[in-house]
Amino acid sequence: MKALLVIDFQKAISFEPAAHALMETRDVLLQALETARSQGIPVVFVQHSEAGTPFERNTEGWEFFGGVAPLAGEAVVEKASCDAFRHTRLDEVLRSLGADTLIIGGYATEFCIDTSIRAAASKGYKTLVMQDGHTTRNREHLSATEIKKHHNWIWPNMANPAYEICLLPAADCFKA
Repeated sequence: MKALLVIDFQKAISFEPAAHALMETRDVLLQALETARSQGIPVVFVQHSEAGTPFERNTEGWEFFGGVAPLAGEAVVEKASCDAFRHTRLDEVLRSLGADTLIIGGYATEFCIDTSIRAAASKGYKTLVMQDGHTTRNREHLSATEIKKHHNWIWPNMANPAYEICLLPAADCFKA
């Protein structure tokens, strides 16, 4: 069974400088949420919490952004590191839902998205990455566009024969 995993799409990513293509990514995630919910695919949100940062718990930046938010009954897993599985109940939640395939999107491509994709694959989940459903910010050494392009190339080309990582347009993740 598939599950949609939305990682760290919180108001802090809209603070200056805002994440690259923020509203476009939001629209992709909103459509993914609508599709998942209409198909009965469970949705799980991961919420980053880090004291002393814009993601500090119970601050404006910690809240979900732009309507990309859980409905009553949808799981929310709080994390404090780039890995959504590390010291969290995420694996337990996903296993209780019967999930063996994850559709992943959110923020930040080179940190929490990348680390969580690799962790999911190493835990035996088939991982479908929404190529148009993740974003990041420009960094001093690379633009957000270059970071996304690099990771969109890396994920499907990783030598990981036991655990599949696929990169697809968001709409196709629900068909695969």
